[in-house]
Amino acid sequence: MGQAVSEPLVITIGHKLGKEEALRRVKPALSKASDTFPVLKVEEELWSGARIDFRVRALGQVAAGNVLVGE
Repeated sequence: MGQAVSEPLVITIGHKLGKEEALRRVKPALSKASDTFPVLKVEEELWSGARIDFRVRALGQVAAGNVLVGE
């Protein structure tokens, strides 16, 4: 297996949609991405409230992370 990243990558994307509308738009995003890019495989997608924990694989590489949707 590859080496784990020692520091997390944190990205903040501001929006003015409100939490419910942002969740509505974000929830189908991984499946849409894997439909658009067949090399992308979603291995895990676990929603808990406004947070998703995910793991994806593409071209032999694995990426895992989480998204927290706020106001």
